[in-house]
Amino acid sequence: MENQNSGEEQIMQQFIAMENVVKQNMTKEALSRYGNIRVAHTDMAIQVVSMIAQALQAGHIKEIDDNTLRGILLEIQKSKKKLRFRS
Repeated sequence: MENQNSGEEQIMQQFIAMENVVKQNMTKEALSRYGNIRVAHTDMAIQVVSMIAQALQAGHIKEIDDNTLRGILLEIQKSKKKLRFRS
C-alpha cells in the first residue's frame, strides 16, 4: 500500500513539473483557458499538458497562445468522439 502511494506521489510530482514547464510557454489567454479546463475537465487537462510537453520537447512549438490551445482541445475532442460507439 505504501509503495502505491509513493508511486502515485511520484507520478503527481512529474505531472506538476511537466505542467510548470508547459505553463511557462503559455500566453496569458492560454493560461486562463487552461486554468478553466483544469478545474472543469481534469482528464482533458492532463492530455493537453502531455501533448504540449511532447511538442515543446520535439521543437514543434515554442509558445502556446490561445488559438494553439483551442486547436489542441479540438483535436482531443475529435479523438474522443471517434472512440465512442453507437448502439
